[in-house]
Amino acid sequence: MKLLSGTLTLLAAAVMLLGNSSCASSKQEKSAITKVKYYHLDPSIQLRTLDRMISFEQQHYRHGAVDNEQLLEKVGHYYTVFWRNDNRDSDVKLRLDYRHQSTGPKEYSFEIQPDQVKRRNTTHFAVIGDAYQKLGAVTAWKASLYINGELVGEKKSFLWE
Repeated sequence: MKLLSGTLTLLAAAVMLLGNSSCASSKQEKSAITKVKYYHLDPSIQLRTLDRMISFEQQHYRHGAVDNEQLLEKVGHYYTVFWRNDNRDSDVKLRLDYRHQSTGPKEYSFEIQPDQVKRRNTTHFAVIGDAYQKLGAVTAWKASLYINGELVGEKKSFLWE
């Protein structure tokens, strides 16, 4: 009898722990950066593949460039930040901090304040043109989401400190 009551106590404790852990893991943050998609458009690399999705992406970023000068203006790094926000009335700002190959630890940044904030949002950043041509490739980056002046989400490359 004593063994049975001890087993039931352990079983009850295990069920309570499992119940608490599943509730904690199902809780989601209301505002966060969910993903950052990165693409490097390099004209010296001509992708030859049978997969149409891969060749389409390169053509998509080259779209509108008629001559070599226009193509050079489009060469660089493209970032698409996917983020969510449940409070549509809040003041939202997205920031991309990055470092160039030739400038070492010096940081550069872009800030965007979206006009229309929905539940799920997408924001685009691009390091192209003169910034890319003069300073070189981006070596590290960090995307940050600020809501009402408070940092609520962040994603960064593995080289960012």
